[in-house]
Amino acid sequence: DSNNGPGAAKYSSYNAKLHARQAAAGEFRIAKIKSNFNASSFEMYDTGLNPTNAPGVMHARRQLGAVRFDKLQSDTFRRKAKVAVPAVGHNRRPTSRKEHLFERLYHGDSTVVPLVNHVPGRSTYLPRLLDFQGMAMCSSVKNMMLHDPRDPEGEPAFVLGKINRHMFNCYFKEPISPAMAFALGLASVSSYVNPAS
Repeated sequence: DSNNGPGAAKYSSYNAKLHARQAAAGEFRIAKIKSNFNASSFEMYDTGLNPTNAPGVMHARRQLGAVRFDKLQSDTFRRKAKVAVPAVGHNRRPTSRKEHLFERLYHGDSTVVPLVNHVPGRSTYLPRLLDFQGMAMCSSVKNMMLHDPRDPEGEPAFVLGKINRHMFNCYFKEPISPAMAFALGLASVSSYVNPAS
């Protein structure tokens, strides 16, 4: 369920729901994903209310994750992604900007897990597929493999791989939940940073 329309501002906003038939009624929403004005940064929330409209803190929304995309200088085929997700059992209901995930990560909060993408060494067609170990069939800047930079093994926690013109594979594991994985996938395919492929 997208809030984008003809003539709309250049940003993305989605409501992820369990079934399309409930979309009009506003029921069964599992997550909301919204970008900044140039779609280089996304925040994901659960079904709670904006804290300014919530009658109490327990009705406020939890932040499921946040992602930022950056261009690589002089390279239109690759991009960097930085992701912050809450550690399992540490979803908070932020009531101010300083309680958001990237702010908490910046201040050394150990209950926030940082994830970064593996950036291919070269921008040519074939290496961008080899980097994904068979989990992507098409070369695309939207292909994304995330890992915790603190993990010496660098084992992927999230992989989004394009398999044809309109389809992507998505693989994920703890600390990423199904709702977070779906939101991260939408953020990747919606980002206007290096959108060419």
